[in-house]
Amino acid sequence: METSLAVSIKDILDFGDENISSLEAQIRLLSLASTAKGPQQNVIRAIESLIPTWKDVDLQSLSEGHLIASYVHPLIQSLLAVDSPSKISHCSNTQIATDDLDQRPDYVVDVYQQYQFSHPSCFGEIKIKNTTDTLSQDDLYRLAILYLLIQPSKKKSRNMPTCFFFLGSRTTFFYMTLLAGIYVFCEVSSVTIPTTKQSVV
Repeated sequence: METSLAVSIKDILDFGDENISSLEAQIRLLSLASTAKGPQQNVIRAIESLIPTWKDVDLQSLSEGHLIASYVHPLIQSLLAVDSPSKISHCSNTQIATDDLDQRPDYVVDVYQQYQFSHPSCFGEIKIKNTTDTLSQDDLYRLAILYLLIQPSKKKSRNMPTCFFFLGSRTTFFYMTLLAGIYVFCEVSSVTIPTTKQSVV
């Protein structure tokens, strides 16, 4: 991201100190987004979409449903689906719409071609902060299995699916590649999302 855009975002997020209202911060971010292009615009829109969830309270432990509705959906939709009329992002926990898959990711971004489902472009698993290491590892294995099952259906496409693991408030994005005959899960990036107004900037 350009330095000037990052500084502008930081200045706008001054609402955390009660200098401006959250509505004013959202308006300023959307105005800034209208001047940006591509992924930079998506990042600004993702930040704007999270503002309504940032309250000045001591949050108790969050459920998976709360994480998905308040943080995962706004973030992933803004980053990966908002600028494409053929992509639908949704809380899933249902079987991916492909005949040979019986796995159920918590979240999916579906791609449609000619009004029909084509393939998932992104999927993810969500876990609360206090989950056990075993359950976290199970979800990472599930992501890897889903990736391997989806990959053959994407051979015609230039873009391979992205997957993510959301643990507490930290999102880690992955892709899989074949190295020396072994499939390797590669971490692309991690982002920690503020869940309260105090934790912003």
